[in-house]
Amino acid sequence: MDEARANASWLEVVIHTTAEAADAISWQLEDLGALGVAVEDPSDLLFIARDTTVFVDPEALAELGSETVIRSWFEPAALSAAGDAGREITLARVRERLELVGSYLPVGSCRVEAREIAAEDWVENLKRHYRAMRVSERVTVAPTWDEDVVVGPDELLIRLDPGMAFGTGSHETTALCVAAIDDGMAPGAQVLDVGTGSGILAIAAAGLGAGRVDACDIDPHALRVAQENFALNGVGAKVESWVGSHEAARGPYDLILANLLADILIAEAAGLAALLAPAGILVASGLITERRDEVLERFAEVGLVLREERERNDWLALILGRA
Repeated sequence: MDEARANASWLEVVIHTTAEAADAISWQLEDLGALGVAVEDPSDLLFIARDTTVFVDPEALAELGSETVIRSWFEPAALSAAGDAGREITLARVRERLELVGSYLPVGSCRVEAREIAAEDWVENLKRHYRAMRVSERVTVAPTWDEDVVVGPDELLIRLDPGMAFGTGSHETTALCVAAIDDGMAPGAQVLDVGTGSGILAIAAAGLGAGRVDACDIDPHALRVAQENFALNGVGAKVESWVGSHEAARGPYDLILANLLADILIAEAAGLAALLAPAGILVASGLITERRDEVLERFAEVGLVLREERERNDWLALILGRA
């Protein structure tokens, strides 16, 4: 960090919302230029705290409320030519994006708080909220600054830093998908990760023995971050990635990972089913329990039926196969 940025004040924006809207809001904040985003889901932190191998800051547990809290950090206010006006412009844009998310998801109170903090404070805040986390039996996710994490010889350590693209393993749907890969992927499997985000699912598949992994995302920024994470975790040679949708994929695939919103799963069901090998498995996640039946109904229409269902804090992963 250069001296000007290190000595400047940073804008911290805190949003109180629902777990259901957290993903969408996080993406909107990153799209607006947030250099870091941390999601504090009370039920998620309480679940993680039960695992004695995972560190959860006691102060964070003591401060838990009923709403999901999203913390984000923006460029130093002192570097903005607009000065105080730059701060207000950023907040106005944040509120516009919250209204957009609120048009299709419940956002709760959507209370917004903002303050200026020193550069070292936002870095320490980010580090406070992200430490090593075991997300499945063999997979642990840790930020690059956590040097104390140790995994067994048959386990996988994924290095990911938060804030650049969604998916650090802390969210229920991401953890459910990683667990599905860990438990159900055959060695040498051909895998497709649709909407790869940070690339965590593609990295998990490649690291746990997939033969080939294809990954796509319609967001160029997300894909750039994913490709950096592929290289960071030493799987770049095994993962082929592109900007765009699954329509450019070269199936069939033994395992398709679709951690998407329910509406997207419904819209893309036919295309995803067409890419699945006869004995393949499709993991459909990113949906809440209330959307379960309509998602299953749509996949049944294209020939895929429920093999297994996993749930965590009202979020689902539906493991589907051919009828």
